[in-house]
Amino acid sequence: MNPDRLDRWLGLVAVTHIIAGLALPFVLLRTDWLDAWLPLADRDARTAFALFGPTVASWGLLMLFLVQHGLRRNQAWAANALIAGILVWAPLDAAICHAYGWMHAVALDAVASAAILIPALWRRVQIARSAT
Repeated sequence: MNPDRLDRWLGLVAVTHIIAGLALPFVLLRTDWLDAWLPLADRDARTAFALFGPTVASWGLLMLFLVQHGLRRNQAWAANALIAGILVWAPLDAAICHAYGWMHAVALDAVASAAILIPALWRRVQIARSAT
């Protein structure tokens, strides 16, 4: 696949994380839209989940930086950072979600992981090939 297309895809995933992360506190604290997906039995649980939004947004911003200033310049460190980040986050996050029976979150983890990991691995291979 074309490196520009992969970079655009990863950039779109990053921007989606930024937008979703910024929206999450407002959605959780002002509506009940996600109540069927999340265990939001009380205000403290709702607030704790809302605090997760800025974290998602900040990681999306970091991912966008990796794409714009690393991958677009064919620098392996950027692909390695994306790959390492997913490998640190995804297994533990999915395991914790599974342990609590949050299967929607496990499915979301799998989709998000694949959306980042597969293109990042592909870009890493492309960068390695172009270096030889």
